[in-house]
Amino acid sequence: MALDLCDCEISVQPFVTLGEVDGPAGLEAEDHGVKVDSRGRLIVWAPLADHFRVFGPSGALEGVVGRGGQGPGEYVNIMGILVGPADSLYVFDIGQSRLSVIDPGLEFARSASLSQLTVGAGFYADDHFVVNERYLTPESVGMPLHVLDLEGNVLWSFGSTISGAYRPDLREALSNRRISAGNPGRLWAARQNSYTIEHWTHSGELLSILKRDVEWFPEWMKAQSSADAPPVSAVQALQVRGDTAWVLLKRAGPNWRKAVEASGRLYRVTDPEEYRKSVVEVIDLNSRRVIASAELEMNVISFAGPGLVYRTMLGRGGVPYVVLEHLELVVNH
Repeated sequence: MALDLCDCEISVQPFVTLGEVDGPAGLEAEDHGVKVDSRGRLIVWAPLADHFRVFGPSGALEGVVGRGGQGPGEYVNIMGILVGPADSLYVFDIGQSRLSVIDPGLEFARSASLSQLTVGAGFYADDHFVVNERYLTPESVGMPLHVLDLEGNVLWSFGSTISGAYRPDLREALSNRRISAGNPGRLWAARQNSYTIEHWTHSGELLSILKRDVEWFPEWMKAQSSADAPPVSAVQALQVRGDTAWVLLKRAGPNWRKAVEASGRLYRVTDPEEYRKSVVEVIDLNSRRVIASAELEMNVISFAGPGLVYRTMLGRGGVPYVVLEHLELVVNH
């Protein structure tokens, strides 16, 4: 993919801030996941928590859902949440290898056992979704993408463009994908270790590959392990919106050397904000060209929904809060 900037720019506007210093809306951890449903409600959870919060579009807390335990509507370690059809929520509890379904009214509906400790990535249709995970079965070994039904059963696996052989030493590099649904029956999957985006049918047919060769994103097999090596670039998230793909990336900051120091045989990052920077690029899927690119002031975690990015920050007294910003492609006239 070549850089072919249009007469446009990526507009970044504040959207909403979630959390408070005291009270039920307060957040507990420095990292959170965030998803938005069709009503504009924001679902927020801390990894490995036993509950999650639901905020309204204005940032007001609407409810705290779940509690610790092993009964219906109880959780041990929440690792991910999907917004499903009609705004049902699919909660992946790796502490119990269980998938729980919460109805749009935020009431527990049902649960199913998961054969793997997996985290959902996105829906293809009303009755199945896809995950990027490791399944060490004869049918799935070496395949990074798996289609599951709503009960958590693996229907089929696909996605290996290299080899079906399982490589535990290179799993992170070869298997990790960032996934976005496309047109019905289609899937876009970006490799984490290479600026490469694959277009698949959900039955496993590879339709095309988009690859961008840039100096600041060399393909890697293992992340850096020295204070003298810059942080690797990586695809953080992928979101397909109409005829465009929005790619969220992390790359070494210009002052990365000042933000890391040796610590024995390892290294310590002293300033994460300077160590790596967030970059967003917009790809025109028809021309297969990058039409807009921008470095974001805020180091974001991922997309919460269409055009929404987020990250967790620390406020007064070290209390975390979540900041969301809206990204839009603006055509200059």
